[in-house]
Amino acid sequence: MSAALARTFAAAGHSVALAARRPEKLAALCAETGAIAQACDAADAGQVDAFFDRVAAELVDLKVSVLVAAPAGSARAAKQVTSTVPIVFMGEPDPVGTGLVASLARPGGNVTGLADAHADLFPKRLQLLKEITAPGARVGVLWNPSNPSTAPQLKSAQIAGRALGLTLVPADVKGPGRSDVDQAFAMIGDARLGSLLVIPDPTLGNHRTRIAELSIKHRLPTSGTHRGWAEGGLLMSYGSDFIDMFRRGATIVDKILKGTKPADLPVEQPTKFEFVINLATARALGLTMPASLLARADQVLRSHPRLGVSPSQYRAIRPAPPGRERDACRG
Repeated sequence: MSAALARTFAAAGHSVALAARRPEKLAALCAETGAIAQACDAADAGQVDAFFDRVAAELVDLKVSVLVAAPAGSARAAKQVTSTVPIVFMGEPDPVGTGLVASLARPGGNVTGLADAHADLFPKRLQLLKEITAPGARVGVLWNPSNPSTAPQLKSAQIAGRALGLTLVPADVKGPGRSDVDQAFAMIGDARLGSLLVIPDPTLGNHRTRIAELSIKHRLPTSGTHRGWAEGGLLMSYGSDFIDMFRRGATIVDKILKGTKPADLPVEQPTKFEFVINLATARALGLTMPASLLARADQVLRSHPRLGVSPSQYRAIRPAPPGRERDACRG
């Protein structure tokens, strides 16, 4: 559950059970909201799936009213544990294909939420990458094959790539550790790619900064799927506005708390999207961003020199047009 959702329901007098992989952030949220006093269990299980499985069972044992499942993949663990407690997922890329719901219009069972339309967005993401990729250069796709939701996304990306005349080269991250990411980039380096697309996954999200560091090291313009990737140091991102998504998620949870059954609430699709560019990363890559791309960006970021590159690479960044720039360090 996001901090915004937790604050919303605590203020309304509902008890909220939380779990996370970052103990320091969870402890601060528990202290801030007071009403949040249950299951602040933030132990790091190492394996993301094992963490979700354990936490889902613990929260169900607490007899919570609703389980809010985020990031993508966590709802599967919740559904395996309970068929009665309502589950609201956030940002699942293929809730029908992974068996979370029977259909978007009629989810059935105890699960509903907000899907993330990755399959529909890959043509746009790849088109943006194509504009800064040398003609004829191949595009790498960094993905986690152990996550069932990522294979359909890879297929969608490959279909979109062929339509754009791009050759896509999958780069598998074969485990949850930093060394697994490093090994994938060793293959990427040998493949001599022109740019890189990251398929979203909780495991890769845990290594967002390392992926940004290695992308810069290999001089690879890299695109993520939501603004958090650009804030973490990738060159750019295009995807759903997750702040808007979680606000809409709060509305779904509120309806369930007032008596509506999840089976009667259609799965919603994102309606707001954002294109974010990190100019500091562009400078670190030695890349001049086309004016046409900058003009289309919803926001242009200046990032703190927190990646493994020289501070001089982050200096003297030309200010973005008014209203389009923010400091990524402030989140």
